[in-house]
Amino acid sequence: MKYIYLSLVLLLFQSCNKEVKYVKNIVVTDSIKILLREDIINPNSNIQPYWNYNEDLLSFLSNTVNDTIFISTYNLKTRLWKKKPLSIKGKNQVYSEGAFSHLSNSKIIYFPNIIPRALIINENGEVVNSYNYSDGYHLNYFSQNRSPNIYSNDSSFIFDLIEYNSLSNKNTYKNTDLLGIYDYKKQKLNKIIKYPDEFQNKVWSANDIERNSIVLNNKVYLNFTKSSKIYIYDLKGNLLKNSKVNFDKIKEAKERVQNKTRNLLNKENNGFYFKIIYDKWRDIFYRIAVYYDTNQEIKTMQDLLSVIKKRTIGIIAFDKELKIIAKNKFSTNETKISENFYFVNEKGLNLMSYNDIESEELKFITLTVK
Repeated sequence: MKYIYLSLVLLLFQSCNKEVKYVKNIVVTDSIKILLREDIINPNSNIQPYWNYNEDLLSFLSNTVNDTIFISTYNLKTRLWKKKPLSIKGKNQVYSEGAFSHLSNSKIIYFPNIIPRALIINENGEVVNSYNYSDGYHLNYFSQNRSPNIYSNDSSFIFDLIEYNSLSNKNTYKNTDLLGIYDYKKQKLNKIIKYPDEFQNKVWSANDIERNSIVLNNKVYLNFTKSSKIYIYDLKGNLLKNSKVNFDKIKEAKERVQNKTRNLLNKENNGFYFKIIYDKWRDIFYRIAVYYDTNQEIKTMQDLLSVIKKRTIGIIAFDKELKIIAKNKFSTNETKISENFYFVNEKGLNLMSYNDIESEELKFITLTVK
């Protein structure tokens, strides 16, 4: 009898430690090179630029020079560049640098960092509409998301929101709203979705509250950098579903401490979930994770430098019901890929490959679910 019991224990142990195999995989299938125009600055000159893309266009924001910002746009179909000036002052002022999203090939929606407004800007850099979604400065677009997925229709637009409440107050995570829905006709902002239960009764650093959302079929898919789960809500803010879509290498986040460097090192030590991305060609999502493929603890900047070659980008493909389809990981030291600049097309997910900021071309590695 004891041998049967021992066999069952061994069988259970093996099943718990057996790596899950998925039907599909995520593999490198191609690379894309885009030659920069002579007057366009390589976006690698910024650690994380403001940028956006759609089916036809890939755009990024340059630094401000003499009160002018430029949006450089590459047409993926015609392979031509266009550089659009935006003025910080004057009739068509955009106020400051900010995040933007393509509403069409001829219009963008722009969120200045310093003021709670949404600006509709045409292809000539003219502000054709301006929406003041708050009377005060207690809330704004969540600018840590450098490439927003702004949902817009004839009646409203939906965006990631930040309310400026103290991160050291536990009530912040109970009372703060995360998403804004602005009604064009009523000129009114409706705020929805609080932090989920896993954030409650603790305090978190700014690194751990980073997030991004995707609105699809009247549902909000929400990714948090610290959470192993993806959350789905309806447009009234009701939680519909949540499920783990994770890598085991990413650890549970630690609470906030009164030291910014320590909080940053904790984030790097634990790993994090950078963003979710939707692929309309395959009707799936990608979740990008970042971690160091090592057992060494990262407690100091010297520790971080010593494991930098172990930095890894993990990618999980999952469907609309949060079922995982495929997983893979890629060494950034070997592939040179970056999570900070990407686009999706009919070939798959295209992640930028690091190159010299003086380089005259952009290079992307194409990853495909197969």
